[in-house]
Amino acid sequence: MLCGRLRELCLEGGLFSDVLFQLDDGTCAVHRPLLMARCDVMHAMFSGDFRESNAKVITFPGVKQRTFQVLLQYLYTDNIPTIKIRECLPIIELGNRLCLPRLISLVENEIIDLFQRIIQAGGDVSEDCIYLLEPLQMHNADQLVEWCLTCMATNYNHVCHKLSKQLRSLHPENQAYLNRHRWPPVCVGVD
Repeated sequence: MLCGRLRELCLEGGLFSDVLFQLDDGTCAVHRPLLMARCDVMHAMFSGDFRESNAKVITFPGVKQRTFQVLLQYLYTDNIPTIKIRECLPIIELGNRLCLPRLISLVENEIIDLFQRIIQAGGDVSEDCIYLLEPLQMHNADQLVEWCLTCMATNYNHVCHKLSKQLRSLHPENQAYLNRHRWPPVCVGVD
């Protein structure tokens, strides 16, 4: 109930907002106290000797409105909306930038659930796993990284036949992991 009202009045309605974030593709009105209460980085930014502490408009480069809206929904309501697979990278990157491990974990769980639904419906997520793997590693999304590696190793022959070029472009450590954990395993000659 409370989360719904916060989302409705403050997030969607902008009621009593006191600062604007200038993003790559627009602006978002927000509430300083709420951001400070939920994010230590924002608390430091608004209460320290930073220029943002008194600014009415804060430039936030490298962030698009959709990504920022997901961040705000998390900060205001402690949950995230439904997101698409390829939307997760900028959200995880922003969560890492703002030191918000719970946001990263929520996004990881959302994507893993989405992957599992796709697989249960007979779909293939191999291409998405390869696409996401190394960027996720850079942004501390360890749970989703492990899931992607396991999925690719479990379906190694399929991935190798369908996406061999992309597989060869992975970092050597990732290639080695997949080779060590591949299924079915490579049989070594028995004497």
